[in-house]
Amino acid sequence: MDKNKEAYENESIYPAYFGKPWLLNAEKKFIRLFSKKISSFEMLDVGIGGGRTTFFFAPKVRNYVGIDYSTKMVGYCQEKFVTFRHVEFAEMDARDLSTFSTERFDLILFSFNGIDCVDYNGRKRILLEFNRVLKTGGLLLFSFHNVRHVYRLYSFQMPRNPFKIPREVTRTRKLREINGGPEQYAGREFFTIYDGADHFQTLILYLLPERQREDLLNAGFEPEQWQDLQSGKTLSRHQLVHTTNPWIFVRARKL
Repeated sequence: MDKNKEAYENESIYPAYFGKPWLLNAEKKFIRLFSKKISSFEMLDVGIGGGRTTFFFAPKVRNYVGIDYSTKMVGYCQEKFVTFRHVEFAEMDARDLSTFSTERFDLILFSFNGIDCVDYNGRKRILLEFNRVLKTGGLLLFSFHNVRHVYRLYSFQMPRNPFKIPREVTRTRKLREINGGPEQYAGREFFTIYDGADHFQTLILYLLPERQREDLLNAGFEPEQWQDLQSGKTLSRHQLVHTTNPWIFVRARKL
């Protein structure tokens, strides 16, 4: 069992995944934009966690398959969504989708930076697997951590609630204790770091947006749109290579 998979079986992180369902603005915008087409989609939802996206996407698509490599996450969703029609869940690693036939899906979603929980080579395997199981012209949605955010990650962020200041001090101190300083990442196109996700239990890959674009093209995808994940604001090519926003959402189409 790899370290990240082991982390996702740890009950201490479950409150963050088993809460009330919600969507990020970039995800909401996609549903609105494709509202007339989504009902015909065969959808694969990857890294479902506690079903955050299942609640919103499953009732809208023709058929929905949700996968996760955490046994407990999959079991939780099977119980939570037992009354949903045309829905199935399976324990699976996105690096190996051999269970699925070629060109089965119209839409794949790997939400909330889940693709960053594997190493760089694993990430490239995932993109190739996605290309295989997507129909020609099918859509891929995912988000990732931006390399250019690293210095903001290390900086103290004043909380709106002053009672959370000690927590922020602890975060920045622990970040340096575990990983060292940010200067080691200067000029790198990608790196892995314990950035605080899941109480510093999950190793996260950060990637340069230009490198992500190149990797998509090499895997047989054409990037159609880049957005800030949180606000949903579209990023131009110029903005993409300068933004320090932490999470970038991309919509790509299989060529």
